[in-house]
Amino acid sequence: MNKLLKFQTHNPLNQFVEKQVNANLFVNQLTAMAGSLTLGNTGVEFERQFKNGFIQIPYSEIKSVEVQIIFKKFYRGIFIETNEGQRFNFVTSKTKDLVHVFNRKLPSGKVKRYVHKKKARQ
Repeated sequence: MNKLLKFQTHNPLNQFVEKQVNANLFVNQLTAMAGSLTLGNTGVEFERQFKNGFIQIPYSEIKSVEVQIIFKKFYRGIFIETNEGQRFNFVTSKTKDLVHVFNRKLPSGKVKRYVHKKKARQ
């Protein structure tokens, strides 16, 4: 489990909501957690369904956002990497809308296209 995923009540990170979408957080390749992903004035919040867990990431803590694009047309999801080296994989049907908000909120160069790195054969 990620250390940022907390299981208690919380105060919202954002005062204003810019975009809220349904999303799945993949903690590994097989396990997904359904919830809502909110982009607001100060950061990114993910709240699990049924209110039993949340993640809050201020924009200042985001190192990069990588957008997954399939067949040069379909926006599948995003990877958010924090300054602490944690990596979150969110899959949503409204990824393109999230990219527009990230482009406004983050400095130039932090939002980029995800490129799958193949492992070298030994």
